[in-house]
Amino acid sequence: MDYSRKSEIFLHHFNFLMHNLGLSDNGIFFKKILSTYLVDYTTFPDTMNIFIPFKVSSEKYNLRLSPEIDSTTDYFGRDFYGNEIAEYPKGSLGYALAEKKDSSGRIWWFVLMTNNIIPIRSFYPRWEGAPIKYFSIGWMSSKYLERLD
Repeated sequence: MDYSRKSEIFLHHFNFLMHNLGLSDNGIFFKKILSTYLVDYTTFPDTMNIFIPFKVSSEKYNLRLSPEIDSTTDYFGRDFYGNEIAEYPKGSLGYALAEKKDSSGRIWWFVLMTNNIIPIRSFYPRWEGAPIKYFSIGWMSSKYLERLD
């Protein structure tokens, strides 16, 4: 990782968009209906072979770049340390798409957060009345994620 660019990481994120295609009197139009964000350096799993709906059961829970706890490295030069990219409140909903066990036996889920509740802190855009729905992608320990299936 090139740490000399750490303060720029926030500005370099991917944004996957989904659009509706429509036809009006003025011609064809595209309407943005969904946006999914992930921050640079997000670790992707080798395969995504599960689909588990869940809700956060802890008062606060972190979304991370990778399936590990790193609370000291200053990657971003902001109020986030380590690999934390968002902090979600209790009741936040998401879907687990993959899982990985670390050396301590902790199970990590690669998740898609629906942002039904605005995150407490986040690198992702957040505001009331956002014009489009967006999801956030990253890793969470499964310890305080309550399965809804």
